[in-house]
Amino acid sequence: MTHSGPSKRRNLNPSITYGDFVAISQWAKHNHWQILMVAGVLIRTLGYLMNRTFWLDESSLYGNVFDQPAFDVMTQLKHEQVVPPGFLIALRFTHQLFGQNEVALRFIPWLCGTMAFILFTRFCKDHLPANSGFISAALFAFNSDLIYYCQEMKPYAMDLLCSVLVIRIFMNLRNNSSVKWMSWEIMTIAISPWFSIAEVFHIVGLIICLGITFRHNLIKLKPLWLVAFIWGLTFVITYAMEKRQVSPESGLWVFWDFAFLKWNHPLQNAALLLDNLINPLHLLTNFKSTPIMLAWAFLILYALGNGVLCLIRRDQDLFRLFLICFAILITASLLKLYPTHGRTLLSITPLVFCIFAEGFWVWTQRTPRKLRKLLWLLLLTPYLSFCWTSPFHGVRPVLYDGDLEPDHFTHRFGLMSLKPVK
Repeated sequence: MTHSGPSKRRNLNPSITYGDFVAISQWAKHNHWQILMVAGVLIRTLGYLMNRTFWLDESSLYGNVFDQPAFDVMTQLKHEQVVPPGFLIALRFTHQLFGQNEVALRFIPWLCGTMAFILFTRFCKDHLPANSGFISAALFAFNSDLIYYCQEMKPYAMDLLCSVLVIRIFMNLRNNSSVKWMSWEIMTIAISPWFSIAEVFHIVGLIICLGITFRHNLIKLKPLWLVAFIWGLTFVITYAMEKRQVSPESGLWVFWDFAFLKWNHPLQNAALLLDNLINPLHLLTNFKSTPIMLAWAFLILYALGNGVLCLIRRDQDLFRLFLICFAILITASLLKLYPTHGRTLLSITPLVFCIFAEGFWVWTQRTPRKLRKLLWLLLLTPYLSFCWTSPFHGVRPVLYDGDLEPDHFTHRFGLMSLKPVK
């Protein structure tokens, strides 16, 4: 028997109904963490596989990789480069195996940057409130700085990974009676000085915070004593190697002078910190108007301040870790031991995201419904900046300060120009 015409047409031309959209929406809502995880990994992998040519800094570092002895890390490097010795050795072995292959030479940064995203997303899901945790992970997933630097032949992605590991180790040590299951994370931290320079601030902060948190039960930290000794010895060795790589009288330190905080210039310090806090959040990327910049800066600082208060009330131990790590980094900059700059501060972005997201979410819940859309526009700008800063583009423009984006405040004090290098 033949089927009726209408029935046959329905089988051949199925249509999507409102119920299908509801089902898809419910599925996405139920699996939003998995969708975010897949999206973040795919975006990073896509940028990595686009295989753009080396830019200025990468070419300068490559001059110390091409035809160089793998273990010669004690002599001064060409083009005034300072690189963790383990990272430099790994690059030289990679070059010996694959030659000048951008994909191979960028594999370690891609791996570390992608692992940092995955581990941070898991941390947000396990340890932060559901809504603010998802916002933090989303900021991390689509932040163009974090995407770009896991595609660059430089050690900044390792700084980021170490920062995430420190946060995860602290939370798991505080919440669990056993640390055996995460021994690989702890051992990664122990050898991290070979691959990261900025990790020292977070490791020292971790040690201090663990001592404060477990001051009445130090026996719980006994498995970490040997690890701490290994890390300390490794740090001394690698620091001596890095000191030999560049002279304090070199042009590199003259260049970095603008990025050191000054004891007697509080206004300049505030401008420098504001620029380096704003740029990771990408909330002022393309605005050149001073009134708009100041207004948006106020909103951002309000969200961050609100986040600090929320975190103090909800989890004082985690806030203490963030505060001590940031204070150590600021002190190092004041002592001219480490520059306060966009890419050198990449390791603090997880801390900033956690605080900003928590403060922002609580802020939206206290805001009248009609004004919430304006606040969500504030949050959407990182996603928009992901498009307009083009982390997948070819050779990036070179600014005087070597950062991905122009500064918005420091140039007004004569510290830095917005014009690109010709």
